[in-house]
Amino acid sequence: MTESAFSLSTLAAITQALLTLAALSCLCLASAHHLRQSPGQATLKQWQPVLFWCGWALLATAAATAITTQGWGLGLVTLLGILSVTAFAVVGLASYRRSGLVPIALVSGICGVALFAKWLLAVLLAQ
Repeated sequence: MTESAFSLSTLAAITQALLTLAALSCLCLASAHHLRQSPGQATLKQWQPVLFWCGWALLATAAATAITTQGWGLGLVTLLGILSVTAFAVVGLASYRRSGLVPIALVSGICGVALFAKWLLAVLLAQ
């Protein structure tokens, strides 16, 4: 395994982790149950459809990154492992620190999209 392939694979895994963390946070905030319990629910209520579709778009982007990097078999297995870890983190945040869910969604979403752009550029330049 060459050094560039290892770093590209690592970059893809970090990108998937950040994107799935942001996606699951957005989907959690878009659900009616968590929306009622969140601080600033009046602000989040108008963002509910946007959070829902952003969550699914980020999840699809993470899946595309996994499948492109490692293929259908190993890519989906890796994605499910990362999804399990990030789901555990989101459930913990939603249960014990609801006010931290919005900043986590924003920061991980911005960083995930930035790393996705870097990964995509590296993949396109490698071809």
